[in-house]
Amino acid sequence: LRQKHFPPGFPNTWHAVCNAADLADGGVKSISALGTELVAFRGKDGKAAVLDAFCPHMGAHLGFGGQVVGNTLQCPFHGWSFDGSGTCQRIPYTTRLTEEVKEGAKIKAYETRELLGRIFIWFDAEGRPPQWDLAAGLDLEEAVTRGDCYPVAMRCSIFHQHCCEM
Repeated sequence: LRQKHFPPGFPNTWHAVCNAADLADGGVKSISALGTELVAFRGKDGKAAVLDAFCPHMGAHLGFGGQVVGNTLQCPFHGWSFDGSGTCQRIPYTTRLTEEVKEGAKIKAYETRELLGRIFIWFDAEGRPPQWDLAAGLDLEEAVTRGDCYPVAMRCSIFHQHCCEM
């Protein structure tokens, strides 16, 4: 009912969900964003992927105990393995992993881009593919690589207090 009459709670756009450094050396990152639980991982091929966090088999959270094996993320419960597109690539106790089984065991995967040291995913409430590519910072990334400029981290804190407390 809500989807029918109200706009989505989050804008349909690219969202930064974690730092690229969080996925170094086969790391798995549990993420709570956009009203859902996600898991990010980097396969042996170096590509980052973001999936829904729960295994379709028994509901295990892949961000807690999941391991990267090659280019797949292995479930900590029974060892099912999923690639970056969310397709089940391995079930340890079966030899007949048909296309029908793979399709039934698929996890939702998000379109993922790595830019400026961040992992971005495309979120669309209606499930549409990306409406534009994430290219706003490509020239900046090239400038950082050349050494023409460098990124700076800045923090700002706001404190609400009475002037007599200063």
